[in-house]
Amino acid sequence: MRNVSTILKATVTLTLICALVVAALAVTNLVTQGPIAENERLATETACKTVMPSATAFEPIEIARDGVLEMYKATADGETVGYVVKTSTKGKGNAFVLMTAVSVDGAVVGLEVVSDNETAGYVNKVKSGGLFEALNGTDAATVGEVDAVAQATKTSSAVLSGVKLALEAVGEVSTLG
Repeated sequence: MRNVSTILKATVTLTLICALVVAALAVTNLVTQGPIAENERLATETACKTVMPSATAFEPIEIARDGVLEMYKATADGETVGYVVKTSTKGKGNAFVLMTAVSVDGAVVGLEVVSDNETAGYVNKVKSGGLFEALNGTDAATVGEVDAVAQATKTSSAVLSGVKLALEAVGEVSTLG
């Protein structure tokens, strides 16, 4: 009988501790939810301005396409100057997130890696290897002609896939009106 009482007390005590921890986590989540969302919004806005500095505003566009996380119409003085597309592809690691700016005539005008899980140095190797410069000015017809950077082929493939996704999404949206 004594063992049952000890087990019951331990069970109740652990259950109360778990309930308190869950309550603390819920409160923490509630308190930090707004600031985290604002930080994500500011980071996205900064990335959009980085890849398309000529734009003064970015209007979200709804698009349902695998690999496309977000899409924005970039405007300046009320005129559309292009589109910014945030894509997620797979590189050497998982989830390679790229922001691609595309002009109204369908050419790549800017690229920015938003986040990656690549081995340290691979993204820099791709950038210093000239891939980003080679992609600037390409369009849906010519992006396939750009070669990957040697010794960073999976990271290069992630960038190329992200740019292709962005160009396809822009082509889809711009044909819809």
